[in-house]
Order: sequence, then C-alpha cells, then structure tokens
Amino acid sequence: MKWNWRERKKALDDMKEQIISIASVMAGKVVAASIDTSIQDSLIDETLKEMGESTWQS
Repeated sequence: MKWNWRERKKALDDMKEQIISIASVMAGKVVAASIDTSIQDSLIDETLKEMGESTWQS
C-alpha cells in the first residue's frame, strides 16, 4: 500500500495523540500513587480557601 502525504500526516498525528493520552494517564497514576491522603486533604483545603466561600453559595 502506497501512502500519500495526507494519509501519512494523519496517521502520525493520530499516533502522537495516542502517545500523549497514554502519557497523561500514566502521569496521573504516578501522581495519585505518590500523594498521600494528608497532602490531598491539604491541597483540597487550600483550593477551597482560594476559591472562597462565596463560590459555593447560591
């Protein structure tokens, strides 16, 4: 099968997107595994304080 330029570019772009997707999932798993619950709680509290209480009020 002979590839034309557009087909090859599309295949390469698709492959790059798949690699990025896999890398993102892997990075998320590494981060999740390396953060203990006390750090998670601290990050959540800090984020909520930064957002302010008015964000959650109607």
